[in-house]
Amino acid sequence: MFENLQVDNAITEETDRLGGGVPDSGLYDCAIEMAYVEESSGGAMGFHLSLATANGQNIRNTFYLTGGKKKGQNNYYIDRAGNKQYLPGFSQGNSLAQLALGKNLAELTPEAKTILLYDFDAKKDIPQEKQVVTELIGQKIKVGVIKEIVNKNVKNADDVWVPIAETREQLIIDKFFEATTGCTVVERKAGVAQGEFINKWTAKNTGTVRNKTVPVEGGSTVATGQTQTESLFKN
Repeated sequence: MFENLQVDNAITEETDRLGGGVPDSGLYDCAIEMAYVEESSGGAMGFHLSLATANGQNIRNTFYLTGGKKKGQNNYYIDRAGNKQYLPGFSQGNSLAQLALGKNLAELTPEAKTILLYDFDAKKDIPQEKQVVTELIGQKIKVGVIKEIVNKNVKNADDVWVPIAETREQLIIDKFFEATTGCTVVERKAGVAQGEFINKWTAKNTGTVRNKTVPVEGGSTVATGQTQTESLFKN
């Protein structure tokens, strides 16, 4: 399943940099509770991740490891200069595998397993068969998380999700760090014994909030003030 996720030495890998915007939250020590892959309706490979923090919270994010069928289902894209660049979702997922297991995603083999997952139609957890990346389950990782304010979404008359003026808060994973050393993938490859970028990331991002709301026709956007640490796709 991961055959098209091979690492290409001709593609520039991720770098350690502090992103712009107005980010929030901070650093969490986590254990990987669940990791499974699933193809979207358009053919993109989604990597669904559930993490348990040391203080009992749950963080769920989805990374898209490949583009859809129309784009060849590759783990890279071609930039304006004609160079290959990894998709951000692939870089995130692959760095997790490297820091937690010392392996690339392409070296892992998902297994078909029945797990309990939330179903939006049933409005409850139901057994579902998914391709689970079992090697990752139980592994420890440090996670840099950003809190964002976004619009809530509702289905319109055409059964399509659309944003409304009411907002919610969500957590997204911005950066992974090795559990024991705090190193990034870049630092590990450079032979750094103890992570240094983690301190810069924490100093910049802890306690701040990124506003990603969009104007909605017919109403102004109003924040609810509720913290959301569930899936980005529970609308």
